[in-house]
Amino acid sequence: LPVAPRPYRDYIGWLAGRDPETSHRVWREHLAGMPGPTLLAASLGSIDRSDDRQTALPRTTRLRLPADTSARLIDDSRSHGVTVNTLMQMAWALVLSRLTDSHDVVFGVTVSGRPPELTGVETMVGLFINTVPLRVRLDPATTAGEQCRAVQRDAALLREHSYLGHAQLRALGGVGEM
Repeated sequence: LPVAPRPYRDYIGWLAGRDPETSHRVWREHLAGMPGPTLLAASLGSIDRSDDRQTALPRTTRLRLPADTSARLIDDSRSHGVTVNTLMQMAWALVLSRLTDSHDVVFGVTVSGRPPELTGVETMVGLFINTVPLRVRLDPATTAGEQCRAVQRDAALLREHSYLGHAQLRALGGVGEM
């Protein structure tokens, strides 16, 4: 028989026990000095209707990696101490950096919101998911591996404080929309 789910009220109790000041400090430090939101122009992805030529980036891009390439990507990321998710976040940061001509970009990442220290949280039924800002400051003088590890460290630190709502995070960032 399936395990009886732990009551969602236990998660609410866990939330009540968080130190909001610590979480606010962590987010303020992460977002401090951010010049503003990373915005992409609405024209990206448009097609010039006069001759049906692509004048900007496509709206959808699909990339399929052969199985051996995927396996190599996974093995190489592990050998450098980062996850494939971190590689994808770094790749997206690089794309945003190029599109916006900025070395300081921020984008939303989805987090599960299930605190690992709450025993039985995997059996709970309730809304845990959240989207939080991940800021990446790219440094051309730093190796890609070092930057990936920095992104992974930042994401791990922020994960412990990812229960804050979007309105709170916007206020802590001090830039309005992110």
